[in-house]
Amino acid sequence: MNLPLKFKIIQKFGSQADFAKLVGLSESGLSRIVHERREIEPDLKATIAKKLGCEPNEIFPA
Repeated sequence: MNLPLKFKIIQKFGSQADFAKLVGLSESGLSRIVHERREIEPDLKATIAKKLGCEPNEIFPA
């Protein structure tokens, strides 16, 4: 599980569902990203990080 991503989403938005809507993903699509079951494109990483107010490398460790 990507805990930095999960914690940042909960801290800023309260729920994954609310954040998923904001970035145009389904709840299950975002859940697969959080649980690292889905590959994520660099542009989507950048969008998610921007909406969370951080850099991609802060929430998507290598």
